Amino acid sequence: MNKGKTILKEFFLPLLGQFGVLIIAILLHRVFIGLGPNILDPVQIGDEITKPTLGRLCYLIFAFIMFLVFAIVAMKNANKVYFSFFTGILSGTFLWQMLGEDMWHFGLLEHGEIVHFIRLESISVLPFLIPVLIFVVYCATRKNFNWGITSVLVSFFINWLGHYVSHGTYPIFQFVMTEDVWFQIAGCLFGSLIIIISIYLAIFKAKTLKTRILCSALLYAGIAIVAFGFME
Repeated sequence: MNKGKTILKEFFLPLLGQFGVLIIAILLHRVFIGLGPNILDPVQIGDEITKPTLGRLCYLIFAFIMFLVFAIVAMKNANKVYFSFFTGILSGTFLWQMLGEDMWHFGLLEHGEIVHFIRLESISVLPFLIPVLIFVVYCATRKNFNWGITSVLVSFFINWLGHYVSHGTYPIFQFVMTEDVWFQIAGCLFGSLIIIISIYLAIFKAKTLKTRILCSALLYAGIAIVAFGFME
């Protein structure tokens, strides 16, 4: 197989699979979150209102179970590169939905009142996430994670990055532009840069199947950042 066909298979095929996983996860999420009554009273947080429905709570539990199941499957099948990658991507996506999409709607309770919210795209979590990310990268380079667990972590951090480049950075620029303008600028700027880097790495630097798949994950992140920058 020539280099062009190899890149097409090992770079763009995983990209399509990742968007397939995203569509499935979003559809499942949308079906659940609106079901049932609110468990707690909605609260205005910034420009968003919490929606702590029974359906959302059920999906939170479902996502946690799916995260564990697919993580175990990915870890135990690490020698099957594509299968392990896609099950890892599913696991990481469910983990993000649980921690990044749903938990903050319920928050932490004190004397029956909501006093704090866990929002991973908030700028306040950056001092905690950067050391975690550095540790994960270090362990990956030392090969302390197998391929399945690496795929889970890659998926989770890509989902986090996709939200953070717009939501997490906006407080820095809120005094000079509106939120929707910054989302579009951040989406185009960071997303386009990531797309260019991923394609360059895949064509000129990546030498193995796994590295090309990781480059496809980076390309997926770039495209998603551009798309969601305009959608949000």
